[in-house]
Amino acid sequence: SLRVARNIKEIYDADIAANIEGWTSAWFSAYGDATIASLPSAAWMEGTLRAELPDTAGDWGVFKIPALESGGPRASNWGGSNLMIADQVSDEAQARGWDYMEYSLATEEMQLAMYDEYGLFPALETVYDDPVFDEELDFYDGQPARALFAEVAQDSPGYRFTADTPEVSQAIETELQRMINGEQSPEEAVQAAAETVAENTDRDLA
Repeated sequence: SLRVARNIKEIYDADIAANIEGWTSAWFSAYGDATIASLPSAAWMEGTLRAELPDTAGDWGVFKIPALESGGPRASNWGGSNLMIADQVSDEAQARGWDYMEYSLATEEMQLAMYDEYGLFPALETVYDDPVFDEELDFYDGQPARALFAEVAQDSPGYRFTADTPEVSQAIETELQRMINGEQSPEEAVQAAAETVAENTDRDLA
């Protein structure tokens, strides 16, 4: 955690990062006018970029995230999607819900359709051999970006999301923002986040 905090501070101190709230009009505008040149994000972001910034077609490329050290991992995962069926509904309604989940997420046809139309990267690994992944995409200046996404997906480490993850994420975001604002050091930011999580989850610091 400390290593990551120091890296983030170094990037901001070098004046090569933008501190703009995500998913706002200012955020998208910064990508549209090239004020921001790169975006470390999930594979599904490529569909969002196509939908929100069509005029930037051909200006984009995709690459793996940098490693923190030579030979280190260049794939990452954070969270994912969750689907639930309420137990308050009838057995028939639960069965219909399950059938829809199977149809949309466990059939290659639907996974590929959602990916092609909306950029929703498939979780169904059997589709990664489909020719669509080798297509050269005009939006990415002819790069077969989907092939790279499929490669990274298979290298990504597991991520354990728990009931406390939102608490941890909020504490980290709050303290890193204070660090970026110059209010504290990376060491202080990490310690403050850990103390907040420990207090709010009734745990002892490790």
